[in-house]
Amino acid sequence: MYLFSLLTLGVSGHAMHGLSQIQMQARADMTEIANMEDTLAHDVANLYMLFERAEKILTKPVKASEIPKPAAAAKPAVAAAVVPVIASAKVEESKAEASKPGVPVQATATPKMTVQASASEKLRAMMPPDVQEAYDHLNASEKKENEKKRNSVLDSIMTPAAMVPMLQSMYEKFKVDIKKANDQEQKSKERVDQQQKEYDEFEKEGKKYMLQQKQMVIDYYKRQRDIQHRHYHAMLKMAHAMMSRIKSVKGMCEAVSQGKKLNSKQLQELGRIAPKEIV
Repeated sequence: MYLFSLLTLGVSGHAMHGLSQIQMQARADMTEIANMEDTLAHDVANLYMLFERAEKILTKPVKASEIPKPAAAAKPAVAAAVVPVIASAKVEESKAEASKPGVPVQATATPKMTVQASASEKLRAMMPPDVQEAYDHLNASEKKENEKKRNSVLDSIMTPAAMVPMLQSMYEKFKVDIKKANDQEQKSKERVDQQQKEYDEFEKEGKKYMLQQKQMVIDYYKRQRDIQHRHYHAMLKMAHAMMSRIKSVKGMCEAVSQGKKLNSKQLQELGRIAPKEIV
């Protein structure tokens, strides 16, 4: 009886240690899932920026110079990501600003920009309230003007043909997101199956003193899997929905780049996909 009590106590201590490891693993898994959700949300935000740009491009008349010749091969440079295009737009904007008379050329180094912003804040703090209000109004007007110039530069650069590789790049990105979610889901399933297999082996070997602790482990893993499974389905649903929208908009861009016009059904679908600007 004494030996059995010691054995049971040792098993319980081992089980508690095992549960603590399981809890640490569960927290690590949930952190990984949270990171995947953040990545997916970031990809969706970038995609809707592309959709908004695509709607503006597809609903404006196509110039004859923008229609590629059938024999012309696609330029590799067109497959650049969205960020370089926006960066080039900002460069053009900076050049336009620098060309104005009386506008000093500013250094592009980040530390100097930070110092300049700090100096502007100090200067504003020294102003009376009414002057601060006028100062803020001027800054807001300048930001709106810069935004208009950036959009104008993007409109001049972006064409339906240029949108196609960008949308395809986002499509591939969502495929990667889905694969990561599938891997995490499979890992969670295998973990529960492994614990259940060990429970069945203990039962066959007559190790009844191990069954209660092993069942605790199985129940914990199952609860964790239920939570992960709900997150998995939500991410999967979102990713597939975005991929379907990408295929639709990409097909429209390809059609317009070949000189075709969108019909009323396609325009309605594009209006549903693209985000509405809130004024």
